[in-house]
Amino acid sequence: GTATLLLVAVWPFLAVWIAGGVAQYLYAGTVLVLLGRSLMTAVEMRQSPWGALLLPIAVLLVIVIMWRAMLLTYINGGIRWRDTHYRLAELKANKV
Repeated sequence: GTATLLLVAVWPFLAVWIAGGVAQYLYAGTVLVLLGRSLMTAVEMRQSPWGALLLPIAVLLVIVIMWRAMLLTYINGGIRWRDTHYRLAELKANKV
């Protein structure tokens, strides 16, 4: 999931500066579509349109949060929610 997020929502912003020729224009078009859709969503949700410009940074933060949650789950052998520890084995067996 995180690889897909990186590929779809972060890579085009980097590729505009890395790629050359036709690829650069295609990536620029992709970035414009991503930013346009983010702006439309911000307007529909009555949020500040400036937040849409931070799309790649927001996606990177979401990826960091996902990886941190995964690592802490493995390190702690499960998750703690509402003062109850759910063991990883129970979670994997869907017994919770």
